[in-house]
Amino acid sequence: MKGNGTKTLGAPKNRLPAEPPEGTVLVRPPQKAIFRIRLVGMTPLVVSNFETKMEEMEKRQAGTGAKRKKDPKVAANEWQRARYQLAGGLDGVKALSVKRALEMAAADDDTVTKTNLKWQVFVFSQDFFDRQQEAEAKGKFLEDREGCDLLPIMNPNTGRPYGGGLGSKDAPEVYTAMARVGPQKTADVRHRPRFWPWAVDVVIRYRSDRYTQEALCNLLLKAGDVGIGEERPSAPKASGQNGMFTIREVPKE
Repeated sequence: MKGNGTKTLGAPKNRLPAEPPEGTVLVRPPQKAIFRIRLVGMTPLVVSNFETKMEEMEKRQAGTGAKRKKDPKVAANEWQRARYQLAGGLDGVKALSVKRALEMAAADDDTVTKTNLKWQVFVFSQDFFDRQQEAEAKGKFLEDREGCDLLPIMNPNTGRPYGGGLGSKDAPEVYTAMARVGPQKTADVRHRPRFWPWAVDVVIRYRSDRYTQEALCNLLLKAGDVGIGEERPSAPKASGQNGMFTIREVPKE
C-alpha cells in the first residue's frame, strides 16, 4: 500500500564538480523524500505520560508517595496527568513511539538494518512538518516547537481530535487496571486515558536512495503488530494487545 502526498525534498545547492580532482573522496548529497500516511488503530490505545510515571516512581522509592484511595477525584487527576497534550488541550501520542515500533519491526526483517533506520527514517506530525517547511521556504527557523514530538490523536469515525476535560464528548475514557510498581512489585491501581477508536496522521521523511515508499509502508504494517503505548504486544513488562494499528491513505480534503 502507498501513502499519498509523496514529495521529493530538494538536494543541497553546493553540488560536487562534474570532474573532481584525482584522489578526491566523493560524498554524494543524500536523496530525501516524504509521504503522508494514516495509522488507524486495530485495538485501543492506552497512553501514560513518561514524565509522570518517573515522578511517581521516584516518590514511591523515597517513601513519599500518597496512598491510593478509591476516590473519583484521585482517579480523574491521575487520568489527566497521564495524558500527553498539545495546545488547546488536544491529546497526542509520542511520534518517537511510532519510530521505535518501526525499528523493532526492522530488527525482525533481514532486508532492513535497524541501526541505519534510526538515522534514515523519521516520523513527524503533519502540522509540525508543514509549519517547518513553510518557515524554511521563507528562510527562517521555526520558533514554535509545539507538536514537534507529539502526534494529535483523532477519532477516525468523526474526524474530530481527542481532547477536553473528563466528561466532554471528545475526551478519552478512563482506563483502570492493576499494575505492579516499585522494586517490590507492589500491586496498585492505575488510571490512564484510553482511546477507541483512534488514528494519527504522520509524515514519514526518509532516504529515498536507501528505501522505497512501498518498503516503508510494508514495514509500518509490521510495526502495527509491535504496537505503541501501554500494554502493547512488544512492551517489555505487562505486554498486551493494545496499541496495534494498520495503515490507510490520508483522506483528501
